[in-house]
Amino acid sequence: PNRRSATHARQKAFKGSLREARGAVLRSLIQAPLSLSEIKKSLSLKSGKIDQALADLTSENVIRKSKGKYVV
Repeated sequence: PNRRSATHARQKAFKGSLREARGAVLRSLIQAPLSLSEIKKSLSLKSGKIDQALADLTSENVIRKSKGKYVV
């Protein structure tokens, strides 16, 4: 990557970001459908980040909620 390019932009830190939460949620759901409480128990992230990731992924139709569990 050419960092001198006029269009080059650095990404924000990954640790603690919404990107990290979205990835973690997706990795969990690929293994098996999980309820909200199961997702929160299995991930060591802030509850608000998990809620936001689930809301975003659901609104983007990446995941859906079926019978009380989130599925990919």
